[in-house]
Amino acid sequence: MFCVIVAVELVVGGWAQAVCRTEDCTALHGKRWKGEPRVHKADATEDARLHRLWHRRQQHVPTEAVEAGA
Repeated sequence: MFCVIVAVELVVGGWAQAVCRTEDCTALHGKRWKGEPRVHKADATEDARLHRLWHRRQQHVPTEAVEAGA
């Protein structure tokens, strides 16, 4: 099973930032994805949520599973 890990960390100045900890994340072509530093933790949490959704969209869905669910 593929495990997606996106954390919200505190950075310089006490700002919050979403950071991807997923192995082999291809969002930045070899670099670890980081969201923009945010004043409010809720904004960084939303960045993390959107990045998790991005990972879900990148996963391969077998044709057999789509046909069986139809």
